[in-house]
This record gives sequence, C-alpha cells and structure tokens, in this order.
Amino acid sequence: MASFFKDYSYPINNYNYNYKSYVDNNYSLARMGINDRPTLNQFRTNVRRLGLFSKPLLMDPIPSESSVAGMDDVDFSSSSAIQSAQKGFQQTPPYSRFRFEYPERDYPTSGIYSSSYFVQSGFCPVESATSKNECLRKDPKYTWSSMPVQIPKSSADILRSAEKKQTGACFKPRYSYVNNANDSGLLDGMVPGIVNDIIDTNPGNFLKLIEGSAIPGSTDTSPPRFQLLPCVAEHFSSSPSFVCGSCAASPIWIILLLAIIGGLIYFFKKNGYNPVNIIQ
Repeated sequence: MASFFKDYSYPINNYNYNYKSYVDNNYSLARMGINDRPTLNQFRTNVRRLGLFSKPLLMDPIPSESSVAGMDDVDFSSSSAIQSAQKGFQQTPPYSRFRFEYPERDYPTSGIYSSSYFVQSGFCPVESATSKNECLRKDPKYTWSSMPVQIPKSSADILRSAEKKQTGACFKPRYSYVNNANDSGLLDGMVPGIVNDIIDTNPGNFLKLIEGSAIPGSTDTSPPRFQLLPCVAEHFSSSPSFVCGSCAASPIWIILLLAIIGGLIYFFKKNGYNPVNIIQ
C-alpha cells in the first residue's frame, strides 16, 4: 500500500520524510556531546546535557522551520537513501500549472511542512480542451479519454447526436493535500505531535473525510489537515478560478461505495433474504 501511494505523491521527498534520520542527524548523543567516557567531567557533561532531549520531545517541531525534505532527514551512511533523495529532487510537478493553482502559501510543503505532500485522488475535467491534440498541447501530462461515457447500443438512436458531439474528454490529475506538520503553536515536539495525531482521528474528522470535506488545521491560520483539492478551470488567467461541480469523482469514494453495496449483498445472501422481494 505504501508503494502504491508513493507512485502518486508529490513531492516524493516529503512523502518519504525520515523522522528517525532527522533525529539522528540533529539530536544524536555524539552531536550533543554525550558519551560513555569514564571520567568525572564527562559524567557531569552527560547529566547537564540530558535536558537537551526535551527539545525534540516537547519543544522543537520536526520537521523544523529550516528543514528541507531530502537533505536533513537523509541517512548519509546509506547510499540508497542518498540516491533516493537525489532522484526525488528531479521530480517535476504533476502538471505545469499545478503550483499556480495550489500555491505554496495555501498548501505549504517546506519548512515545518516538509513532511506534508499531495497525493492523487482522482481527475479533473479540462473543459477548454475539445480535442486530443488541444488537450496535450495544454500540457503533455493531461490525459485524453475517448468517449469516457459509454452509450448503450439500445440508446444509440436516441443519443446519436450526443455521441457525435462527445467524442472524448480531457482530464488532469486531481490531488488531495496531506498536512503532517505539528503546527499547534503551543508545544511542537514529538510527544505533543502524537497527541495531536490521536485527536485528529476523532469521528467528526472521519465523517468529514467520507463527505469529501476538508479537515481543518490545528489553528485558524493553519492549512487543512487533509483536503480533496477543488478543481480549477483552465482559463489561463492571472488567478485560478475553482469549479467543483464538474470535478471527476475520486476512486476512493467509488471503492467505498462498492464495498458497502457488496457487504449488503453478502448480508442478504447469508441470511436467505431476497432483496427484490424486500423492495416489493
């Protein structure tokens, strides 16, 4: 499952953010001057510097304000980790206008948000493109789907004119924003972060997730904890305009609906009920 989301995440270095390596790089015993040297002076030093452990546990946010995903969270003793981070810096946005439509000021991915990322959650229609060539000219990463709505043969005569007009449609990938920052504004260490994560799993947020609504951030000024991003119209104007009514459905919700329907069918069959008779 983790590798599945990895293939659809941006920025990939944010998705792969390694908390353990960040702590090892910034709060290791050697870095704080603590060791097992059997001297009285070293013993005193060790005791005095034990308090430094309270910083990552309670005070310092991880990632920090100066964090850069793929740099300060990399295990430099691992060549594969270094190569993975270098490859991550070569990743390009999902499409050319992506960061214009969803700017850093609204959906940050740097500093304390270096472990926050976008994950693909469906598709948005590009209604301004009416042909495959026009679709791919707008952006090579757009997708042209020929006849996305299949018209049954029995309705071909009735819908013949519609079939001629609708030969296909252009789509761009739709994303959700995942905010992993500990930005409560109070205690920002690992322990308060774990507490906030537990609070975020409350039933109210779960219902918002099912509805497709945004889960609010820790404060009024924080970006959302999770949000299925609205579709943006392709007008190529100075500012993006949002159009959500025609957004393509996320496959997550379709899978959930199919699971519920399958569960009901299984329940009826197991208990000997005929759904048709029940309806009648």
